[in-house]
Parts: sequence; C-alpha cells; structure tokens
Amino acid sequence: TYYGAAYGTFLGAKYADLFPTHIRAMVLDGALNPAESGTAGNLVQAKGFETDLQDFLAFCVRSGHCPFGSSVPAANDGLQRLIARVTAHPIQVGSRLLGPGEFFEGLAAGLYSTSDWSALKSVLAAAQSGNGYGMLTFSDSLTQRNSDGSYTNLVESNIAINCIDRPWPRKASAYVRYAKQFGKSAPYFGAAIEYGSMPCAFWRVPPVEDNHPVSANGAPPILVIGTTRDPATPFVWAKSLARQLSSGVLLTHDGDGHTAYIDHDPCVDAAVSSYVLRLHPPKPGTVCR
Repeated sequence: TYYGAAYGTFLGAKYADLFPTHIRAMVLDGALNPAESGTAGNLVQAKGFETDLQDFLAFCVRSGHCPFGSSVPAANDGLQRLIARVTAHPIQVGSRLLGPGEFFEGLAAGLYSTSDWSALKSVLAAAQSGNGYGMLTFSDSLTQRNSDGSYTNLVESNIAINCIDRPWPRKASAYVRYAKQFGKSAPYFGAAIEYGSMPCAFWRVPPVEDNHPVSANGAPPILVIGTTRDPATPFVWAKSLARQLSSGVLLTHDGDGHTAYIDHDPCVDAAVSSYVLRLHPPKPGTVCR
C-alpha cells in the first residue's frame, strides 16, 4: 500500500512497472511523466510555474493593495521591474544579499501552496520597499537552509538523483540554447529551471535507464491525482501517467498548488480514503473542485 507525492510518483510508477502483482493500493499525487526527457520536462514544469504565478497575481489584484498594480498586466509589469531591480542591485539583508537567484527561489517557494499566497504578497511588497528579509526566508525554505547557515542535503541529492534517473545533454552549450528558448515561452521560470539541470552535463555517473512509458500490466487500479494548476508537477504529467498505466485511474483536482491530498482537500481526502481503506477507486473522470 503506497502513497507517493511529486518525485514519489516516479518511484511508485517504477515499482508498479517492476512488481505489478505486489500492489494492494497505490496513490500517485502530483505525478511525474517517466516517458518524458528531462529537458522536455523542464519546459513543462516552467510553464506550470508560469500558470500558477498568473493565478497568484490575479489573487494579488483581487485581494486589493497589490504592490504591483490593480490589474494582472500591471502586476506582471511591476513584478518584472522588481526582478530587474533586484538583479541589478541585490538587496542587503544583514550579512546576506537577496539577489536574482534567491528571489527566484523565494517566488517559486511561495507558489507551492495557496495558503502561502497572502504571505508571498506581503514579502513582495516589502521587497518592493527595499526589505528583502521575507523573500530570503521563502528562498531558505525551498533550499532548506538552517538558521546557522548550514543546509540539508536536499539540493545536492536532488541533482544527483535527477542526473542519473534519465539521460541529459552532455554539452553545456545545449543548456544555454534551451534556456534561451524556454525563456521565450516561460519568461519568469524557463531559463532558470533549465540552467538548474546543467550539472548533469558534467555528471560522471551515467544514467541508469532511458525514458520510457510504464504500463504495470496486471496491477490493480492505481489512483493518479493531478491538480490542474500545479506549478511543480503540471497536470499534463498526471494525465500522461494515468494513460500509460494499464489500470490507471485519474482523479482531477481543479485548483492551484503542489499536490492535492496533503493539502487536505475534502473531496480528494474522501476519494483517497475510499480507495485506500476499501479499495473503491473513484469513477473515471471524477473532478474535485
């Protein structure tokens, strides 16, 4: 009996493909697409963050006193101006700086859950006024920086695992080329996400396998949950994984934020409980709003 979120869905899907008859119940929430190349996946993820960012900016405008303007186009312009300013002149925060990298990490961190949107709005307003402490705190939450300045091994283990899970371009010039392309269709996140994979060009350990679909023939129903505006694991991945699995059942969560079950959406909770406890998966096409 297995529940996996985000990268845990990749592990779950691989297990299901290897041992389809050794599954009682499996929930894959916020799915990755094992059939997709890492480079293609970077663009899909960047577009997912872009979509969620636009929802956040709409929320910012609706809630009033948005630091960037009273319309979504104005908010985009204001956010882009702030990013340009932080890039040219990083904000001093004690002995540290809020530069473009920390700003990017902080902005991404604030999009993972709608419960953080009000706080993200506040720290962006503070950054607009020259106070970068809040954005730096959001950035530290994503990179798991401790109060003493040390870090967990999240970032380096993430790189190590991703670089050997699937093939990546072996020349740095490829990442530069793709970053320029992705920046056009995902202006906030495209280039940064692609450059984040550049260490894989120099990784000395070869990938363990090629990208390929999973089928898990012979498995009982496997529940795949996709959130329609998930920034980190976009909905298209959940749809693809559910189609690949011979017994995949897609549960759609119409909303924002990364994954659904751990956010305790009542409709999703009920569907997962019915499936895990009584082995009754939701009907195909079920949508939780």
